[in-house]
Amino acid sequence: MEDRIWVAIHPRLSETRVLVTAGSGPTLLKAHLAPQPWHQRALPSLLEALALWQRQQGGCKYFCVGGTENTGWLLGKTITEKNVELS
Repeated sequence: MEDRIWVAIHPRLSETRVLVTAGSGPTLLKAHLAPQPWHQRALPSLLEALALWQRQQGGCKYFCVGGTENTGWLLGKTITEKNVELS
């Protein structure tokens, strides 16, 4: 298994799609979520929970795929790629 979980995030006006894979391996999770998170810690908490669930001490790597001008919630700015380490 890869040392990281990959999370693809596709924000849209009507929903946010999330795809989680074990590196370049199998799909772990597919989700259709609200267009924006209710809380500013939602994304970091989701990524940390996924890493903990899968016992990935290397954390997660996530990508913002496409999106609209309404994607600033991804951490205060539009982000195309980001590594998230477990604390």
